[in-house]
Amino acid sequence: MKTIIRRLRRLEDRYRPPVETRFTRRLRERIEEGRQRVAEAMGLSEWPDSVGDDEAEDLRGLSVNEILLRGRAKVARATEISPEGNRF
Repeated sequence: MKTIIRRLRRLEDRYRPPVETRFTRRLRERIEEGRQRVAEAMGLSEWPDSVGDDEAEDLRGLSVNEILLRGRAKVARATEISPEGNRF
């Protein structure tokens, strides 16, 4: 029984969401503020929940810098304007 409890505890530790720290909370707030500013600049009432594809991207193992670069590229693709003036 102890073996099962240890295995369960390891699985919980591995897949449990990370504890939010003051730094990560402030970072999340700043990202949300930035999204709101971009939405206002684009003339939207609020930033869409998902930009582009509907599937969640697997970001495990990537650095913060790589995640930010992927996000910027995703937003750039979503906000491109066609020659006729329509957004793709």
